[in-house]
Amino acid sequence: MAHPRSEDAKKKKRAWHANDSNFISKAKLALKRLLPSCKVMTYLISTSLETELALHLRFLPRLHILVCVACARYRQQLLFIGEVARGAPKLPRHHSGVPDRSLPEPNQARLSVAPNHPSNNGRKPTGHQTIGG
Repeated sequence: MAHPRSEDAKKKKRAWHANDSNFISKAKLALKRLLPSCKVMTYLISTSLETELALHLRFLPRLHILVCVACARYRQQLLFIGEVARGAPKLPRHHSGVPDRSLPEPNQARLSVAPNHPSNNGRKPTGHQTIGG
């Protein structure tokens, strides 16, 4: 038979944990209601990663992240994207993102005459293989 004190202690401990988690969830809910919306927070979070915010604006996202799982996840994703972007190869500022596909001068001259053009005298262009041949 279990000792009566140990059973009472277990019940009190369970009740304390239940009250504690209930208090924490109520405190989180109250804090979330006092803080600006997630829409405002996402703007502050992304801005804070680019520039240094004023002290009170730095404090708000940190508090909000404590009570909002979605905004905490958003911040983690932005940090990950930043890490990946820093690891990517650097392109010159004037680079358009399209690879340079210009051909050397001899190749451009050879390709400037179409295969069926009259100046080609009906010959197939050199350097090309026919399919099946």
